[in-house]
Amino acid sequence: MDRSSHKTTVKDYVIRVNGKLITASELAQQLNQQPALLGGSTNYVESLITRELLIQEAKRLKIDQEEPFRRALKNFYEQSLIKILIDRKMRSISYTPTQEEIRAYRNLIGRKVTFTLTKVGTSQNDSSAKDVVGKNTSNQVSDLFDNLALPLRISLLSLKPGEKSGVLNIMGGRYIIELKQVGPPTQADDNVTDEEIATIITEFRREQIFREWLDELRKKAKVEIHTKNIEIEKP
Repeated sequence: MDRSSHKTTVKDYVIRVNGKLITASELAQQLNQQPALLGGSTNYVESLITRELLIQEAKRLKIDQEEPFRRALKNFYEQSLIKILIDRKMRSISYTPTQEEIRAYRNLIGRKVTFTLTKVGTSQNDSSAKDVVGKNTSNQVSDLFDNLALPLRISLLSLKPGEKSGVLNIMGGRYIIELKQVGPPTQADDNVTDEEIATIITEFRREQIFREWLDELRKKAKVEIHTKNIEIEKP
């Protein structure tokens, strides 16, 4: 062992908890990562010492070698990976609503809309998936535009009475919307600014793009589910 290196390490430490040495640079890095500290750095140092003592005691009891701890660590690692991936993907997604979308949204505010919502399934024939419309899967909806779920509101923006949408992946299913009628305005839209409408549309579109990306990941993956081998405990 290089004694000069060891001496430098010992010389640089500012906190020692049994055999654990914390250098000035390590402490400064940890302090910089903390929000405004109640009680200042002195309280943080005390909490850091307590934390280290607890870690050392847990290791002495070999808790870090127990299976529940390993599972918890694995789960934390995987959740952290997923969170970082999702955050990074969402930051990469941008969307700017068109003036047509904003005008269409504003024009529908306060109006009663009537449309049919048809659930679509898939049929596997000759190794190719096809959209099929099942029987008794259409519902007619008649309500104020403002009262509709956001996916329905956004989906109606591009439709005129008598027009149908394509297959939409919304609200946990696959649907086709046919707009039947748009009633006269029942209330003013003065309380909603174009900026607020743009924000509503943007956030929905960004989430929609994210879901489409997720669907593509699923389509490209090779997934097998053997339902007979899956045991689900009933409550």
